[in-house]
Amino acid sequence: MIDKKHEILEQDSLKVKVFTHNDLDGVSCALVLKKLYSNKNISFNFQFIGYNQYDEIRKFFDFENGEARLFDYVFITDLNFTRQNYELYLELPLIDYFSERNAYHNKDVNNIFKKIFFIDHHKDSEQLFRNRSIPMFDCIEYYNDMMHCAAWQLAEWCIHKSSSEWVSATLGSENKDYNTNVEWVRHYTDIVNDWDTFNWKNNHNLVARDLNLLFTHIKREKFFLMQEQKVSPRFAFNKSEKTIIKETIESIEKEYKRALDSSIVLDHINQHGQVFPDQQYIVIRSDENISLICDIIKENILNKRIYIRYNIKYIVNVSFKYGSLNFRRIDDSINLAEIANWYGGGGHPFAAGCQINSKDNNQMQRFILPILSKYGR
Repeated sequence: MIDKKHEILEQDSLKVKVFTHNDLDGVSCALVLKKLYSNKNISFNFQFIGYNQYDEIRKFFDFENGEARLFDYVFITDLNFTRQNYELYLELPLIDYFSERNAYHNKDVNNIFKKIFFIDHHKDSEQLFRNRSIPMFDCIEYYNDMMHCAAWQLAEWCIHKSSSEWVSATLGSENKDYNTNVEWVRHYTDIVNDWDTFNWKNNHNLVARDLNLLFTHIKREKFFLMQEQKVSPRFAFNKSEKTIIKETIESIEKEYKRALDSSIVLDHINQHGQVFPDQQYIVIRSDENISLICDIIKENILNKRIYIRYNIKYIVNVSFKYGSLNFRRIDDSINLAEIANWYGGGGHPFAAGCQINSKDNNQMQRFILPILSKYGR
């Protein structure tokens, strides 16, 4: 099982801990590392976490817990670090960790991790690390080009040997099918990048859409193993994957209709409580295929097939199954990262999200209660 918290590690191998997001992009980061470096000389322990599970990173660096001392290197990929997240879950734990390590310096303390490789594509992380608005540690190597998803960046980072320390540590640890896998990884991460950056529609890349459909409709372990076992130089769906995708597409239209039936249009309200009756947002309720459902609604709004009388700027999806609010942009003048931040979340200008918080009165009044009154409890 690839997402066990404590995977059994080979005694003589390079031991690498990977914290990554639990969406397609984050899981693909783990897949990139496994495809390029999977052999007896290196072992990975993957932990897939959501944006509400950063505490797992803090626990990892607890010196008394001892987990960080079991690994040589740590990757943190596709996890959006706001200033608050950084201070609580990385900065303070690292300060405590090194303080404890120094106290034990003269004792037999082995296997202390050497470096954190931080690879991300979110604006919050870029503002923190690139602008040096936070204390930096010598143990952190940061990479973010702000143009591509994390899996694409990690692939290029590995292939172009962007870190001299990682190159030195993994010398001779490349997968036996390395050259073939490099081609596969590049093709695969191009597809993931199109999906994660929302370019798949502009590029008419239905493979990207279908890849995410497959990811969301089978268990993560199964998806991971299916891709890991592919050895051709180009990514392609196998027969069983195509069957799953076909059945999923047939169900999307039904989900879209249910979401539309649950929808309600409301006037936009800014963080100061000012109401804008000439600008609206639409609240829907959906638990599956959220991005695709929002895309269909967006397309129909822009083509004036639905809600013709309104000036809708963005969509808010309420998912009670996942306890989340998902924001998707209709109008380019809206910055959803800023809006999501008002409600305790974050993300990109065009797509963002946050966790449902029953103690947040604004969340309740602007999203939850309206959808409950329309959809029914």
